[in-house]
Amino acid sequence: MTSTTSFGKINKSRASALSLLNRIVTFCQVATVDSATINMALTTNFADFEDAIQYSTAILNHLDAIITRNPGDFPVTTPRILTPQQLIQELTNSP
Repeated sequence: MTSTTSFGKINKSRASALSLLNRIVTFCQVATVDSATINMALTTNFADFEDAIQYSTAILNHLDAIITRNPGDFPVTTPRILTPQQLIQELTNSP
């Protein structure tokens, strides 16, 4: 593989990712992470700090759900914790 070919694949992957993100923001809220979020995350009981940040972000922004591949990492019932597959199923089965 030449560097030109690698660069072309990177640009194509970036373009695909940007296209997907542009579609996602049409139906998902993008939440801010600020000092209040970090402070709350520091007081939670999560084993993983990134999960604590996601949880704190969801709470402070009044989000309906957290979408994750690892729902077991979130020992909470509010907000709802969904896998990507569960979200897709809910979106495609809604009236």
